[in-house]
Amino acid sequence: MDPGTPIRPRLNQLRPLFTKAGLDDSAFRIFSAVSSLEGGFESVNTYDTGFVSVGFIQFASLKGGSGSLGQVLLSMKTQFPGDFQNHFRKYGLDVTPKGELVALNLETGEVKIGPDANTEIITNRRYPSVFVRAGVLSEPFRIAQIKTAMDQYYPANDTVTFNFQGKPATARIKDFILTEAGMATFMDRKVNTGKYGDLITILENISYSYDIKSIRDLAKLEYQIIRAMKWRDDYLEPKFELSKPRDLGLTPSRGGSGRNIPPRN
Repeated sequence: MDPGTPIRPRLNQLRPLFTKAGLDDSAFRIFSAVSSLEGGFESVNTYDTGFVSVGFIQFASLKGGSGSLGQVLLSMKTQFPGDFQNHFRKYGLDVTPKGELVALNLETGEVKIGPDANTEIITNRRYPSVFVRAGVLSEPFRIAQIKTAMDQYYPANDTVTFNFQGKPATARIKDFILTEAGMATFMDRKVNTGKYGDLITILENISYSYDIKSIRDLAKLEYQIIRAMKWRDDYLEPKFELSKPRDLGLTPSRGGSGRNIPPRN
């Protein structure tokens, strides 16, 4: 494994890179906050349940030998074919049009695809170093990481369906999460687990307890939702320079113990 160089200490240096990838300043701050728990563009590990994990969000190939890592490579190959040739195919790594990893057995010449490519990359120490090298030297590889992270992990347009006022209702995350701290909290969950845990139960309980009449009014309880969804870190803390919701001090109208007080460490 190689932990890479964390992004947060180099924020000003890296801002133009995120701009090239199409992110605005707000998304940049959210990404930099969440990535503090992950790694650098050149980070790699081949020892955990992600099989081959690479990059500042730890894009993983997973058991099938594709996953989000396959999408990063496919994005780079599609948009920057010359750079992909020079940084990956030249050294025996490739990706199929379906996003499956491809690795050449350098001794036999056999082409390994998907799960077999996982095994080849994990057992051949040369291949992890190819990812480290590309993370250090290739701007297109870093841009492909950022774009894939935005497509797969940025939560704003994800939808959730839950029981609201006795009927099924569907809302986008950005309908009730309006601040950067909130988006970072949801992105942290999605990056680390691939899902949003008990979000449905949280929204149903809050909607009922506070007698919320419209989905839009859920935004008034963003502070409480973030507290309930907190995962690896607390993005409401001052150390994260993110926009944050205020605790409006609302009292549940149906049961409950009154104003929600944030838990103390």
